[in-house]
Amino acid sequence: MTTVSIARPRLRRSAWDPCLRAAAAVALCAVLALAFLPPRDAAAQRRGAGALSGQIVDQATRTPIPGARVQLVGTRVAAFTDSAGRFGMQGLPNGEVSFEARALGYRQRRWQVVLPVGTTVDRVFEMEPVDLALDTVRVAAPEERDWRAASAFERRRQRGIGYFVTEEMIRERQPNTVTDLLQIVPGVTTACRGGTCDVLMMASGQHCRPEWFLDGYPASNATGWDFPARTIGSIEIYRSIFEVPPEFQRSNLRCGVIAIWSRGTTGRQ
Repeated sequence: MTTVSIARPRLRRSAWDPCLRAAAAVALCAVLALAFLPPRDAAAQRRGAGALSGQIVDQATRTPIPGARVQLVGTRVAAFTDSAGRFGMQGLPNGEVSFEARALGYRQRRWQVVLPVGTTVDRVFEMEPVDLALDTVRVAAPEERDWRAASAFERRRQRGIGYFVTEEMIRERQPNTVTDLLQIVPGVTTACRGGTCDVLMMASGQHCRPEWFLDGYPASNATGWDFPARTIGSIEIYRSIFEVPPEFQRSNLRCGVIAIWSRGTTGRQ
């Protein structure tokens, strides 16, 4: 028997092998570098670029619920619904957040919402009404519980919603008109032309004119930018309809509220 030997060809090392090894090393380094980079939106998430708006409605009738308090759980960030049941919150943390709503005559509700970066989440939220059968009761509120009383002013100030100018701040600034006091309020500006001025709220998303109150009563026709400061005891400023508490809510409210309390009144003695 004749044995035939087949010689295997010797493989030659390619001249390109060093280049291929170098390219592979560069690619590996790039992959590892990308793995340790923070998420693209991490900086925005830390800043709190989330926004939430919505409408609170009756679960049974689908009618809006005005004056409901909406609060981000675990924080002091809160807003009140307007006459159409709408509310809005800005500068919230991104990702999943929890918030709750409370309203007279309704069960407290809590929801979880995911807030993407750079997007305002707008939804309708339902609250379940509570059936209460109560006897007719005559209630006489003590004077200090009146929402125009000094103690009520302090309670609203402690909520942390809105901007408050106190008697001490007025004494320190020595202003001539209410405009001199509003200059220190973020989100409020004064536009003057032809010897007259308009106080505008910028925090409402548009430069709109606020409603004025004097000692707890609507007074847009009796007060304004040139109201004399010597008669002012304190001021409450709510820069959008979402900040305005139920005490100052009105059916035709479209902007914020500036509430002036005179010296020597029931509201600010």
